[in-house]
Amino acid sequence: MKKFKILDCTLRDGGYYTNWDFKSQLVNKYLKAVEELPIDYIEIGYRNLKQSQYKGEFFYTPLETLKKVKSLTSKSIVLIIDEKKLSEDDIKQVIEPCGKYIDMIRIAIDPERFNFGIKKASIVRKLGYKVAFNVMYLSKWIDDNSFHKKLIGIEKHVDYLYLVDSYGSVYPEDISRVVKKIRLITSVKLGFHGHNNMELALANSIEAVNCGVEIIDATILGMGRGAGNLKTELLLTQISKTQKINFNLISNVVSEFYLLKKKYSWGTNLPYIISGFYSIPQKKVMDWLGKNFMSFNSIVQALESSISDEKALELPMIKFENEYDKVLIIGGGNSVYENIDAIKSFLLKNRNLLIVFSSSRHLQHFLDIPNDKMISFIGNEVDRFDISIKNNHNLKIVFPPSPREFGTYLPKGWESNSFEIPDNQKLKISEHTHCSLSMQIALKTRLKTFYVVGFDGYQENSINKNFREVFYENEKIFKVFLDENIKIISLTPSLYKSFTSDSIYSIINK
Repeated sequence: MKKFKILDCTLRDGGYYTNWDFKSQLVNKYLKAVEELPIDYIEIGYRNLKQSQYKGEFFYTPLETLKKVKSLTSKSIVLIIDEKKLSEDDIKQVIEPCGKYIDMIRIAIDPERFNFGIKKASIVRKLGYKVAFNVMYLSKWIDDNSFHKKLIGIEKHVDYLYLVDSYGSVYPEDISRVVKKIRLITSVKLGFHGHNNMELALANSIEAVNCGVEIIDATILGMGRGAGNLKTELLLTQISKTQKINFNLISNVVSEFYLLKKKYSWGTNLPYIISGFYSIPQKKVMDWLGKNFMSFNSIVQALESSISDEKALELPMIKFENEYDKVLIIGGGNSVYENIDAIKSFLLKNRNLLIVFSSSRHLQHFLDIPNDKMISFIGNEVDRFDISIKNNHNLKIVFPPSPREFGTYLPKGWESNSFEIPDNQKLKISEHTHCSLSMQIALKTRLKTFYVVGFDGYQENSINKNFREVFYENEKIFKVFLDENIKIISLTPSLYKSFTSDSIYSIINK
């Protein structure tokens, strides 16, 4: 490997798990170890304006902390700022007081905000600091020639251009390709920050060094947001063939952080691997698995579908062959099972009623009902839908508008009975949830009253975080429809406050 510098950002990146609080004893042991290891830079935290929620020491990195750290190490100290969170005036306010304590400021920048970042980098440089420009989402701009053109002359504004593999998505050959392209444009020094979603952080870092990248990021035990980063101890072992490494020191500091790893369990897993492979935010995959109740298979099928030819996946807009005087939206709650005979009686007495299934959970129980039916086809319906159902049940499949973040997975034999709804920008809500899509299907009937069953809601103290977020999101969706003068009447028990309560039994008793 060519010579390169190491930047350890454990306290900053690891802070995503500890809320940027680390015990003083741990910090002191960490700094003592780093002092005697061939690590060139220590990025100890962020500098930020005051936040409304509690954040720990290394989120703000006050001057007292900087002074203490400076007294414990001779290594170059680095801070990072989030470009989008600080105005140009804020930059001077949070950075200028750091003065003699730090050597470099890194600026985390979304490539779409490149020009804003350059202006702020110039301000930081004028204050006398080295500047590293950490351009995130590498996998999104590796082959973006229009973005590459923006890099012309960047060496006038920054000392390092960092390639940040935010999704842990790139391969060594990608690193080689992008470095060659950048070298045709600018001579600026390069850095690399690799995430470990697909266990490629080391391989990508080695390739980056061999391609001439001058500085590599790492953290103890890979501690960092999501799947984590390149492990500092792994990188040091890699260079131990040519440099003397004190492995006793490494062992001492790793053992301290291992206790944190047992508590917070960072590192890659299947959701992170999927997010890395498809270059999507890992939070989105976690939300799909949790709030949208998607399975791994349905996520992969949906993503494969979304990257195929969209023109081949265009669907006709939803259309009604009849005019309806009522609409009933059937949710997935247990109250449907508990009141199924009454619900069926209600439907049989109202043949001119459209049934909209929010999911396929209760679909099988109503196939014998002759009413027209539509089902929101999103998320886990890829797995749930029984393709053995024949096209003779007055049933249509309805997708969100294109482009669909879950792709378009059409069950075999249902191509002619599949539709999509138009994008309703007026409502300003995403159509990509079961609740929202089913409500918008009902909205197309132009009726001003929606009946619902099976939207039971959850007792606050009896649900996990994912269910709680779904509950709150659904409540917001219902509120949007109330603001559009839609009345939502629940015929089964529900905890949603937006509903008008009634009873399925009072309705069928008329």
